[in-house]
Amino acid sequence: MIIRIIWLCAGIIALAAGIWILLRKLNCKLQIPGRFVRWDSMTPKKDGQQFAPVFEFTLGSEWYSCRSFECFSLKKTGELNYKANREYPIFVNPRKPKDMIIARKLYWEDYCVFVVAAFCLVMAFIPV
Repeated sequence: MIIRIIWLCAGIIALAAGIWILLRKLNCKLQIPGRFVRWDSMTPKKDGQQFAPVFEFTLGSEWYSCRSFECFSLKKTGELNYKANREYPIFVNPRKPKDMIIARKLYWEDYCVFVVAAFCLVMAFIPV
């Protein structure tokens, strides 16, 4: 019984995390030009280094410098080929401009959260 509760809690937590990611990305619906500044390292090299782009932009009369909540591998950063001090389209949440992304799409990592949630919820209800 305790194992089912653990699987159920893990599934609910993963599902909530997936919904939070989805809603956060969907709320970034305003496309504006942003000036690329740099790639910030988000994880140590030994853990498969991930990078997040930093952009500067103006929304209304306010100036912002924000790091995207999307992270990319070193290979993907090369594919994106962003150059410092050049403008690129970005998406921001107009109500919370510090929430910024470069693309309004889900990546495979985002889908994995829902797969883990589904797996945990199925495991919670499999008869033992």
